[in-house]
Amino acid sequence: MSKISCDICMDLIPLVQDGVASDDSALAVKEHITICPQCRALYDERPPMETNNSRINTKVKTKINSFFAFLVLIGIFFGISLLTQEGFFYMLLFLPLLGGSSYVVFRWKALWKMPILLGALLLIAHGISVIQGAEVNLLGIAFWLIINSLMTDIGTLIVGLLHFAFRKENMK
Repeated sequence: MSKISCDICMDLIPLVQDGVASDDSALAVKEHITICPQCRALYDERPPMETNNSRINTKVKTKINSFFAFLVLIGIFFGISLLTQEGFFYMLLFLPLLGGSSYVVFRWKALWKMPILLGALLLIAHGISVIQGAEVNLLGIAFWLIINSLMTDIGTLIVGLLHFAFRKENMK
């Protein structure tokens, strides 16, 4: 192992103490502090931290899931806004993305949760239009609900199968 300077050692000491330095860096610091009293004093000044990776991972996963839940919610309202003849093409592109995002939040439960959520919001949107005096076309509502459900489920299946495939690949 090559010798490191005191400046490099001082830069690496916090990383070693936090448990995030590479094994080579940790070994270099440990070798250096055996021969350098100044760096040894700095190293002994603060005891090494115990890292709790599972707690950190849980926090990160929670933040990511919160972001995707927010994305799904915004996506649902955006998808409902596309319920016109002109927006049909964009909806066919958008709904699989919404389904893929919902897989990140709900996993495989998204296959049945998203159609229920979309159906409820679709009924609310049509209920509001009925209150405003519009006519109700139940066949049209059923058609849109089926299309929305199929397209979000396609996105959920694609992302779910990719997740399964890459997880299997990483296990090898």
